[in-house]
Amino acid sequence: PRVPETNVVLCVRRRGIVAEALEHILARRRYFKRRKKETEGAAHENYDARQNSLKWMLVTSFGYLGYRNAKFGRIESHESVTAFGREKLLTAKAIVEREGYYIAHGITDCLFLHRRGSTVSEAEINRVCEMITAATGIEMSLDGIYDWVVFLSARNEPELAVTNRYFGRFQNGDLKCRGIALRRRDTPEFIRAAQNELLNLMRSVPDVSTLCRQQERIHAAYTRLLSEIDNGEIPWMDLIIHKKATRAFDEYRSNGATALSMAQLKKTHNLELQPGEKVAYLVVDQKHPDPRKRYLSLESAARRFHSRVIPFDRNFYRKLLWEAYREIWEYFADADYARAFFQRPPTDQSRFDF
Repeated sequence: PRVPETNVVLCVRRRGIVAEALEHILARRRYFKRRKKETEGAAHENYDARQNSLKWMLVTSFGYLGYRNAKFGRIESHESVTAFGREKLLTAKAIVEREGYYIAHGITDCLFLHRRGSTVSEAEINRVCEMITAATGIEMSLDGIYDWVVFLSARNEPELAVTNRYFGRFQNGDLKCRGIALRRRDTPEFIRAAQNELLNLMRSVPDVSTLCRQQERIHAAYTRLLSEIDNGEIPWMDLIIHKKATRAFDEYRSNGATALSMAQLKKTHNLELQPGEKVAYLVVDQKHPDPRKRYLSLESAARRFHSRVIPFDRNFYRKLLWEAYREIWEYFADADYARAFFQRPPTDQSRFDF
């Protein structure tokens, strides 16, 4: 047998060491996912955390197959996994379309199905999952049924949705979010909490038509959060931005936030970060003519300021808040509001007149 669409031949006489090593992890993850569905509360969260940790073990195992220095890696194995994945995804696509659904979105190991003009039931979706499992040999299960879900547009291609940025409300009221501000590691805690607060207001509404009528309520919440920035009373720790150093300090050629913060650490604290390490900083004045005074490293802030409040660049954090707000609300806003509010710089938008 050969790998689909390739000339790679599969050995059927013996099992490979990678497949043998991962078998137990796959079995344990299936067990934890099953127990997650059978439990509630703390036990539910516990099983979800366990299956999620095993998921990332499997993800890194796949990536390691393609690593050139991996002891048991081989690029043909890495490419074969993706080839089998494409074949099984196309097989699943053919099955769901034959059953009257269309694919709203798909990414690697999951599909988002929609059926125009009618609702879907859990029993119906489970039947489709069983059909895909039988046809592909890959166990499929229902993650949940959404009341509404948004697939965010690419930043440079507004008409094109990206695969890893979406958020939606399940029928049980839970939210699922991927790739938005509150999920990104470099988002300051205040912005993360602000977007989460706005999403919690949105999650209380189960249907899109009613949600679209919540514009004034959502805008009022955003305005209140904006006033907290304007008042300058936010604890500075909640405004810290975390970035990863992608290269050594002397390899940076521009005065970006990461390079300037690393320079400050080296000069003031005699700390030299290596590629892959994290740098944390506060934006003090992004437009300051002296680049050395634009950012304040976490270590410098902790040493120099004992109070909870440090002067910060309000315009910069206003823009961050505006971007986090636009990211989740522009898809529900009416045309006039979107045109007036989301297509111009966030200079004085707290005074937007309904």
